[in-house]
Amino acid sequence: MKNKQKMLYLMGVGWSWIKQRPHFIAEGLTAKYDVVTLSKKRISQRGDGNDTNVNVVYPLRLIPERFAIIKFINTYIFNLYISYYLKRCKYVWFGAPNEFSEYALQKCNEKHVVIYDCMDDMLAFPSKKGVQDVIFKREYELLKRANIIFCSANHLKNILKKRYQLDKEIVLLNNALTIDESGYASRIEAKNQCPLFFNSNAFKVTYIGTIADWFDFELVKQLLETIPESEVHLFGPCAKTLQRLHQSDRLFFHGPIDHRYIKAIMKGSDALIMPFVLTDLIQSVNPVKLYEYIYSGVPCLAPLYDESKPFGDYCYLYKDRNDCIEELMRINNHQCTINQNEASCISFVKENTWAKRMEVVFNYVEKI
Repeated sequence: MKNKQKMLYLMGVGWSWIKQRPHFIAEGLTAKYDVVTLSKKRISQRGDGNDTNVNVVYPLRLIPERFAIIKFINTYIFNLYISYYLKRCKYVWFGAPNEFSEYALQKCNEKHVVIYDCMDDMLAFPSKKGVQDVIFKREYELLKRANIIFCSANHLKNILKKRYQLDKEIVLLNNALTIDESGYASRIEAKNQCPLFFNSNAFKVTYIGTIADWFDFELVKQLLETIPESEVHLFGPCAKTLQRLHQSDRLFFHGPIDHRYIKAIMKGSDALIMPFVLTDLIQSVNPVKLYEYIYSGVPCLAPLYDESKPFGDYCYLYKDRNDCIEELMRINNHQCTINQNEASCISFVKENTWAKRMEVVFNYVEKI
């Protein structure tokens, strides 16, 4: 570590959140940089969240944070940590335009190399009145100051250019996956974690990822009504209110699952699905889960939109709910219309690993 330049890595999600783009990039960066990331620790969290080689620091946090004075103190403490590490780091990586990024950006001087990785259209998330104006200002300042801008999807890249009238280069850095068989748990280990899933003999349709307002529960309802022998298994964080709204005997909310179990879960499924309503937010998402779905070799389905088109040779892209249900019925009858040749799937996946993406990152960062 002594010979590596130091980097402060500010994520838009906590380290213990479901493992995704920010986590993989942080881990990739450790190959050439001494990376430290600051994260809030959830009250219910045990241990340090996702196992990693990244130096994850959890600033002291008072509870309960619903009181304004406690939140003020916690923010002050978190900002003290930011100031401490900024004095020791040349590189500052920003993952989202939030209150901490705003403070960090204000404290950056001309010697800091500022990198912004935009993975979502932040203004497309539902928010309270006035919040979007704040996000707009924070993101504008971040884009204006950034020495390097990465973006997860081409659609999102075009939105940023137009919205902020940018004439700076935005580097397209699609999502990817990590191929590390040693990092995956065995089926027996996964079964101990999810016995209800593995002991089921139903036609299992599985989704792995965050579940929120963009999730197409109407499609799930139609699927369960049309294919009586089916079950839908959802693995990922989901608000209790959504779960209560969409209760069903054959719809299972398993909650977040450690990343090392997901391959066994995918392999134990009959079909993998990405049932998203094509909102403005989703239109700007490069579908990271499709890389892993394809790697599993299990038939997978996703809605047809610009960002999903490159996956069309390996994943069934449905035009509407009826189209999706019809393909699932074909899969159930062993008549899947997508010929997922294992060799071609592996070849596709190997060209879309985080190791490949990090080559692009290092190429740009080292030019500064």
